[in-house]
Amino acid sequence: MSCDQFDAKSKLWLQPSSLLLSYVFPIEYIYGDWYWWLGTSDAGRNAKTYMLSRSDNCLESGSRVEGFCIPQFFLSQNENELATANLLASVKWEPDSDNMRVKKSCFEAEQGGRVHPIFVAEHLPDDPRYAKLRLTGYFKQEFPRYAESEFLNHAYLFPEWKHPFLKDQEMKGWTYESHGPVRKLESTGLASYEEDIAYVFTYPDAWPEPAMEWLTRERNERPHNWPSPDLIQDIFECGCHIAPVGRGKRMREPLELLEYARKPSAQALVPDGPSQMNENEWRVSFSVAENKLAATLSPVQRHVMVILKMLKKLYFQDIISTYHLKQLLFWECEKNDKTFWKEENLVHCLLYMLDILVECLKKGHLPHYIIRNSNLLQNVDADLLREVVETVIDLRQNLLKRTLSMFRRLQSLTYSTNIYLNGVSFCNQIDRLQTENLDEAEKCNLKLEICSLFAQKCKDVIFSTNRNIQSNPECTQLLLVPLNAYHSILARILCRQYTLAGVNVCFEEYLVKEVRSLPQGDKIKELSMEYYQQATNGMDCAAFVPESKAMIELREIRKKEACHNFNEIETSPGVLDALGSIQESDLKAITEMLSKELKGQLDTITYDDLENKVMKELNATIHRKQTESSKQEEN
Repeated sequence: MSCDQFDAKSKLWLQPSSLLLSYVFPIEYIYGDWYWWLGTSDAGRNAKTYMLSRSDNCLESGSRVEGFCIPQFFLSQNENELATANLLASVKWEPDSDNMRVKKSCFEAEQGGRVHPIFVAEHLPDDPRYAKLRLTGYFKQEFPRYAESEFLNHAYLFPEWKHPFLKDQEMKGWTYESHGPVRKLESTGLASYEEDIAYVFTYPDAWPEPAMEWLTRERNERPHNWPSPDLIQDIFECGCHIAPVGRGKRMREPLELLEYARKPSAQALVPDGPSQMNENEWRVSFSVAENKLAATLSPVQRHVMVILKMLKKLYFQDIISTYHLKQLLFWECEKNDKTFWKEENLVHCLLYMLDILVECLKKGHLPHYIIRNSNLLQNVDADLLREVVETVIDLRQNLLKRTLSMFRRLQSLTYSTNIYLNGVSFCNQIDRLQTENLDEAEKCNLKLEICSLFAQKCKDVIFSTNRNIQSNPECTQLLLVPLNAYHSILARILCRQYTLAGVNVCFEEYLVKEVRSLPQGDKIKELSMEYYQQATNGMDCAAFVPESKAMIELREIRKKEACHNFNEIETSPGVLDALGSIQESDLKAITEMLSKELKGQLDTITYDDLENKVMKELNATIHRKQTESSKQEEN
């Protein structure tokens, strides 16, 4: 059943359903987590002496940078049980952070000091998003051991599995594994460490020839001026990268660099079958371009993407990746104007995206957004495609029920969803929403009911959060995240509620009655007036969320706190040199001390906060050892 057929059958259910979804999972959750991370990232880039600060050649990528990150949730494995009922048995959904370390695709010759390219990229004719890197004569002449090699192997760039801080005997308790171009290194325990390492080359030319079409795509295919010419030019000037990953699955751990460098020609391993990755095939990466494209998306486009990612995570087979969904979204952002991407159209947007996904799956064809001739579904088994088509169609036909069920199973400690969603009866609302003979008056009453319900829920969380701040003043900064989010949600609800109710008083007078008993009532009133002004100017209130005072304040609060934390654990060059003095007993002592300090808090503390505490203690231990060493030398 297509979206148009569905609309014709029960057209009036879409707006109330959109309203319900947008309040059950508000867009403020997405921006709250994203801005919290951006504040930390902003502070980290300025803290040059922080032990874990990123080097200049390190680029951030992935969902956190793009703003497509799923907020931190606990997922109940039992559909009829809230996650908070048994957090230990729940699955934690947490956004990831990926980093690319950029290497130049050229070398400086020892004699003469001239710069030469290491390789020339030869794009594969059947999938131009991949290329083989043919070694140049200059490179072979400078490094004769590569003389018999035709193409560069992943091993040349793939990160080593041993961390530079660790010795051979210290690897017990550490694990590593490879995913695509990434090697993940992690340790267990409270003072855990996790790092996703991906090295990439700069693309040797200004822009790949197979991607030239994207730069000059016909205007009739971009009727709404997205992306803008200025954005396209900016992306072109930033270029792209080449990552050590080919088609198929990586069936074995890549060679280590030293092993490969001894005799490169002997290590040109041939894949055992079509499903095994060819380690001489490299993928063109447009992560920087995708970061810039994502930064220009509207809040509703971002909302749609995150909900789709959540649905995919819970319901779809693995052959559908979040990358597929992102490419699909970029195509549809290019085709549809702002009037389509509105909060009151949220359910319609989700249905539409699922319909487009089904079309692509049936055809076995999903073109990459920038390299159009690369089909992202090219090598997927036809039987698997048919299976996932059935899954997506089933989800699409039961979208509201499945989506609300998913949100019911997800619980956020940050946003106190156990309070916010407590007592909300989705079954009754779904039955009413899908009534075929719902008329305009009933639709208006239902929307007003939804607004009234969630306005009260916001107030409940605001009261609860303020009580927590009063009883736990040391947690004030952390609690300002949900407080600002619910101020914004309530302010938007009050604007819509006022319009639907049709009361005979001015909006400001109406607000006084609604917020007078609330803590920070004046702040909520001011924010509501901001949103109301946008609404009276014909704007979708959701579009103003990123620029609202509540969200800007949240980001600044986090940046300020993060700067303070980084300044407390600044690390001088001398301290960095002393890292080798850290013993296993020191790490155990830190772990035991923090275990006692954080007992009962591990479910609520963020990864960033835990990292800061660990690094602060590690830094103090290094300083203590330096002092002891200096005293011994004096004696």
